[in-house]
Amino acid sequence: MSELKNKNVLISGATHGIGLEILKKLAEKKCRIVFFSKNKNRVNKTNLYLQKNKIKHYSETLDVLNLKEVEN
Repeated sequence: MSELKNKNVLISGATHGIGLEILKKLAEKKCRIVFFSKNKNRVNKTNLYLQKNKIKHYSETLDVLNLKEVEN
């Protein structure tokens, strides 16, 4: 049994590159994943990956460098 199972994790930039690889590894460990990215299409694609693998998750399309988006 994984010591990470059912732990909540927050990942920024989780839809490509290193962030996506981290997300996949944590999904294998059955973590509950919260992630965001500024690219809506990539967020949707990552959501489909997590749904297919029955991983509990929450996502947002968000650019953390845009203060107005973060405040809303």
